[in-house]
Amino acid sequence: MSHTQYRIDQEPNGTSTKNKSHQMRDFCDELNIRGIYIENAYMLELGCGHGFVTQAFQHLQADVKGIHCSPQEISIAQKQNPEAYYLKGNPEYLPFEKDSFDIVYACNQWEHLDRNKVLSEVDRVLKPKGYLLILDANCRLDHEGVVYLTNELLSMYGQLPLTTYSHSSDEQAISFPPKWSEEWAKAGFTFIDEWSSTCNIEFTLKSWTNTVLQHTSDASNYIKSRIMDEIRAFLLNSTEEDTFHIPYACSTVILQK
Repeated sequence: MSHTQYRIDQEPNGTSTKNKSHQMRDFCDELNIRGIYIENAYMLELGCGHGFVTQAFQHLQADVKGIHCSPQEISIAQKQNPEAYYLKGNPEYLPFEKDSFDIVYACNQWEHLDRNKVLSEVDRVLKPKGYLLILDANCRLDHEGVVYLTNELLSMYGQLPLTTYSHSSDEQAISFPPKWSEEWAKAGFTFIDEWSSTCNIEFTLKSWTNTVLQHTSDASNYIKSRIMDEIRAFLLNSTEEDTFHIPYACSTVILQK
């Protein structure tokens, strides 16, 4: 496979965390408009993966916990964010007391859960009038960029591509299945609002390769190693902490208990 090498723009250490916090502040501004405030809120992420979102919320002074069924994912999340609380567990059986959280959220996980069981548990652990946020964030397709190359590599090694969003209009909402709305209403949750947005999310070589590793968790170590080596070769003259941007589209639904 031939491709153009991509040079990472080098920036001072710590820029990635600052920029991610800035991007999350934009998201929180949207929540604030709708009367939802993150600062000092007790939050729980269902299926936290490597903990990127929990870490971003924590930087905004939220008290965030993350739960995931994979001990490997929890281990990575805890190493990246040692001050946060991560727990191995099943979102269908949340090990928390009744009325424990102001906000429960899931990012790119809702379709993978037993939704009826999870809704029952979320209803139990949410405080009265608490919020459930469903987020769907997907890479936007780029031409000969990092996302394009990554999907090319994944296909070459028999792996599913990253979920991508290719609509040309930034204003096009990413719609959720109508069945989900029926499930939310049946479980007693009130629909508050839905919106979509686009942004550039900053990654380091390390955090991007971790994202790809998470996506290829079932692949052999040989395949993972080959994909990682080719990504590093593509990102020319890069170190683990140099930064680059990935275009993302995100849709959010707000539900209230």
